[in-house]
Amino acid sequence: MLENKKRVASYIRVGGKDNAFIQMIEVEKEQFEAGIKNHENWEFAGCYADSCPATGERSELMRLLDDCRAGKIDIIVTKGTSRISKKPTEIVNIALELAMLKNPVGIYFMEEDSYTLSSVEIFCLGGLAAIESEKQNQTENEVDDDD
Repeated sequence: MLENKKRVASYIRVGGKDNAFIQMIEVEKEQFEAGIKNHENWEFAGCYADSCPATGERSELMRLLDDCRAGKIDIIVTKGTSRISKKPTEIVNIALELAMLKNPVGIYFMEEDSYTLSSVEIFCLGGLAAIESEKQNQTENEVDDDD
């Protein structure tokens, strides 16, 4: 029985736009593509790469998320959580949104050896989202109390 291959994309983000950072992106692109193509049940679905220093612009991440919503990608592979965002709540929100799509998309974080579609990871992400939401509510209430 032949299994369907998973469409796997990589996401790379570096913190600058000079030649050294551009070269880093090219090296990582080659490494990700080779790794994905060497996996028996994976099909390379593209590499999305942002080079964003202080501006925080992540147009390729937004394009990747749009492609996930359109059902073009099954798995995202990236080096670590900080490549997606430096903000834990944003990482959680992205991972939960992708997990709840009609065709769920998982994110594999290499450095953490963590896959967001495992039941344990979903439970932890949901817990983190609840904690962050409660913190935000407390902060808003403290601001309201000051008025």
